[in-house]
Amino acid sequence: DQIIKLFSAGEERGVAEVLEATVKPAAAAPEVQTAESENAGVEPQPDLEAKPEAPQTAQALAPEVAKLSDPPLPANTGFSIGKSLGLGDSETAVADPSACIKKPAWKTVICTQPVEWPTGISAVFNVLSRLYRGAKTIVRYDSGVATQFHTLFRTESLDAVVEHFRSRYGPPIETPERWTALFMQPSRLNRTALWRKVDAGGGGHTVLEIREIDDLRWSMTPDTKNGVIWLHREGAHPIFRYLSASDLLLARILSKGK
Repeated sequence: DQIIKLFSAGEERGVAEVLEATVKPAAAAPEVQTAESENAGVEPQPDLEAKPEAPQTAQALAPEVAKLSDPPLPANTGFSIGKSLGLGDSETAVADPSACIKKPAWKTVICTQPVEWPTGISAVFNVLSRLYRGAKTIVRYDSGVATQFHTLFRTESLDAVVEHFRSRYGPPIETPERWTALFMQPSRLNRTALWRKVDAGGGGHTVLEIREIDDLRWSMTPDTKNGVIWLHREGAHPIFRYLSASDLLLARILSKGK
């Protein structure tokens, strides 16, 4: 915000200086003499057919000033969850298919998978929630390819999680102000950091979004004890548009509580 204010102030001074230097009272037009006026000493009559010049305005005289734009999107090097998981992974790599839920109508499979994190940050992902227990992630596969990741972390560790991804991908490209409505409580600021990259082939954007409160659960109330890392392609709906708590409970039973 401070950078934009300084830039805007500079724009205003620059435009004002240009206007002061360039917008001056127009000099009087030289008197036009004709042969008849020279002989008779009479000023010539104006040319009624001549078109008057359009007056110059400050907008027309001011130089075109480049506008601040969003930072350029870096080339796609791929965001990852943990050490190795990312969009485009194959469903065939899932170690425990019993922890998966099939949605045949959408050709979709949703799996709960373990995640290996670097030692310094791994503890904050060891969560106890209604969705799963431990350091895991929920992955959506469409036609056998990973298209989304929903990964929990302890809410109080938001700053450490953001710093971890900042060290990998640079500062977040956006930090939107988001408020989350809570049940029987006042709405609460849901601090958010967001990274965006161009997909390979330039067909869209991949988004890595970190929220302090997991409010992406649709049929469930927001989880104020756990935040979420949501890795997806821009424009996608959250996984829980197609998934319910009962689906996850059934998957846990089938996988013997893993």
